[in-house]
Amino acid sequence: MMRILLTYILPLALPTLVYVIWSTMAARRGDDTEPLSQGPWFALIVAGFALMLAALVATVMFGGMDPEGEYIAPYSKDGKIVPGHIEPAPGKEAGQ
Repeated sequence: MMRILLTYILPLALPTLVYVIWSTMAARRGDDTEPLSQGPWFALIVAGFALMLAALVATVMFGGMDPEGEYIAPYSKDGKIVPGHIEPAPGKEAGQ
């Protein structure tokens, strides 16, 4: 759930959230700003998708496992469930 929040929801919502906070603070100070209904919504949506794309690229570049490893499905051992994981390919050590 945290990965979904950080890679999809937060990047999409962050530009709009920052704009709404800025607009509200500017209105309280009495600055002459345009109302929220006339805001730069298209630019905010594009910025959100750009941030989401950057988060997904970062996840691909800095996360993940060795594609040559062997997937071990979840199993029960001594009454406890061992989560699924990827073991390195034979002859390769972790981190290489």
